[in-house]
Formats: sequence, C-alpha cells, structure tokens
Amino acid sequence: MNKEIKGETIFSFYLIAVLSVVGLFLLYSGFHYYWIELNHRIPDASSRGLFGDSFGALNVFVSALAFTVLSIALILQTKELSLQRKDLRITQEQIKGQSEIFKIQQFENTFFNLISLLNELVGGVLYIFDSSEGTTEYHGRVALRIIFNEIFYKKYKEFDENRDNDEYANVTEKDMIDRSFDEVAKKHDVLHILLTVTRIISFIEVSKEKQEDFYFEVLLSQMSAHECAFLLYYYISSKCSAKEKKNLYIFMKRLTIPDSSLIYPQHRILIEQNLRESLVK
Repeated sequence: MNKEIKGETIFSFYLIAVLSVVGLFLLYSGFHYYWIELNHRIPDASSRGLFGDSFGALNVFVSALAFTVLSIALILQTKELSLQRKDLRITQEQIKGQSEIFKIQQFENTFFNLISLLNELVGGVLYIFDSSEGTTEYHGRVALRIIFNEIFYKKYKEFDENRDNDEYANVTEKDMIDRSFDEVAKKHDVLHILLTVTRIISFIEVSKEKQEDFYFEVLLSQMSAHECAFLLYYYISSKCSAKEKKNLYIFMKRLTIPDSSLIYPQHRILIEQNLRESLVK
C-alpha cells in the first residue's frame, strides 16, 4: 500500500510540474509577444486592443487549460488522500491486532504464573502420620487427599453422629462444614490454596477472555478430585464471602464431582441452593 501511494504521489508531482511548465511557457510567450514584438509592430494602442480582442478564442483555451490543470490536480490529490486514509485504516487495524495479541500474552503470562503458584502451594502441603511403626510423611496432593478423608470428613461425621446431643441441637449443615474447616486449619493451611483457586477464577472472569472455557479447563486439569471437593465445601461454607461466591458461580456450574468425593450425596442440594443464592445476589 505504501508503494502504491508513493507511485501515485510521484506521478501527480510530475504531471503537475509538466502542466505548470507549459502554463508558464504560454504566459511568458504571451508577455514577450505583447510587450516586445507587438509594441514595435503596432505602435497605436487602440489598434493593439483590436488585435488583442482577435485572440479571444485563445484566452478561452488558456482559461480552459488552467481549469483542466486545476481539476486534474484536485482529482489526483483526492485519490492520494483516499489511498492514505486506506493505508491509515490498515495500519490502525494492524496496531489493534498487535494490541490484542499483547493483551492475550500478558493474560496468559499472569494466568500460568498463578497456576505455577497453585502447584507450589499444593506441593508444599505436608501430612505427618504417626504410628507404632514410626512416622510417615505425605506431600502434595496425596497429603491433601489424606487431610480431606482423615480430618475434614471424619470431623464432619463426628458432628453428624452427635446431632441428637443438646450441644449440636442448633448446629446446621453449614456450621458443621465450617467447624470441619476449622479443624483442618489447626495444622494445615488448606484455605490458602482455596483462596488462590478463587483468585485465579476471578482473574479469568474479570479479564473477559473469549476463550474463558479453555482457561477454566486448564485450571480444572491441575486440580485433583479432593481439591475440587474442598473447593465445593468451601463454596457452601460461610467462610466463602458473598462476593467470592458470585465470582465462583460460573466455575461451580461447570464443576462435576462424583458422589464418592462428597461426604454425603445429598450435599448436592446444598450446592444447588448456594448456586441459586449466588445468582440472585
């Protein structure tokens, strides 16, 4: 496009230059003829006037020629401006495209850095099991699975089995989930991991990326079934704020957890209830 504009500009320049030279030559010729030649041959002023009137047709021709030159110059200039506007539009589209690519690159850099941070936090989880045979250490996702089954699950079951006691008379399902998280928090910082997952989900939604589903799938692929179960019970609990629940809504709608990963299958009713509340809020 730049070559096309350059070619048109050069052509316009040479055409206008040639026509300008022709015009100047005609003007000079007329001036030379009138003031030098005509003064000697027709000394009488009135006779020179009559002689000049006889060239009326030539005056019309010169005027038409000048108008034609001006019209051609305007047409060429208009065409040149049109090409420049077209080139400017293309340049703006290219800049916009580059800006979109840069925006996606920035998003993905931050997103995958957050995924790396999540994996580091999960990898840093430690569960120590003491037995008569000695001490065994479990790390990462294996440790999270044991924490869910041996602490969170068992603590909830303990509350559930004592429902008939006066101490638990007014304890709701949500209260029991909160207390189970409190029990886990005594030795393990699982909530930090869940908050990081929540931040990643919020980051995806706030960024308004067109491939939102893809990034959600990437996040899910990095989470084990017990991480998803922890996230689900965190979503149900009162430890998850209304704002966080609203941000988690779309992701939780996609989250599919088998009944085997739930404490009780009927907890799906709690999930649906919290999803409806998040939608209303």
